[in-house]
Amino acid sequence: MGQGGETRSRAQPEPGPAQRVTLRCHNGSWLIDSVVPTSPTIVPASDRVADLRPDERVGAWFDVVDRSGRTLYRRRLDDPHYFVIDEHVGERTVARGARPSEPRLSVLAPVPAGGGRLEVYVASPPEGEPGPSTGPARLVAIVQLNSGLDDPHER
Repeated sequence: MGQGGETRSRAQPEPGPAQRVTLRCHNGSWLIDSVVPTSPTIVPASDRVADLRPDERVGAWFDVVDRSGRTLYRRRLDDPHYFVIDEHVGERTVARGARPSEPRLSVLAPVPAGGGRLEVYVASPPEGEPGPSTGPARLVAIVQLNSGLDDPHER
C-alpha cells in the first residue's frame, strides 16, 4: 500500500529509461538518423519474445537484447516499405498500395538495466508493384542502449 491508503497494481508499468531511435532507408541501406535518450517513459508492452517461427520472420520488428544476448523486449512494426492510400473516386473510396520514396522507422526502446542493444529487422520490399514485404527479414541496424551515450552507432 502506498501513502494515503492507495494500492499499486503489480501489472502497472513503471516509467524507465528509454531511447528514441530513428532510421531511414537510402538506396537499400538502413541508416541511423538519431538516437535520443528520453525522460523516464512507459513503453508499450512487449510482443511475445519466444523464438520466431520461419513464417513469423517477415515484415519488421525490433528486439532489445541485454549484454548476455538474451532478448528482453520485442515490438512488431508496420511495414516501412508499404502503406495504403485511400483515394476518393467520385462517391467511392478506393484503397491502393504505395511505396514511400525513402522508408523510415522510429522506435521507442526501453534501456535494460546494465545496458544492452537494439536490433532492428526489416524485410526487403517485393519487386514490381507496391505490396507488403513477404521475404525473410534481415538485421539492418544495431544500436547500443545505455545511459551514457558516447557513440551509439555500432552499425
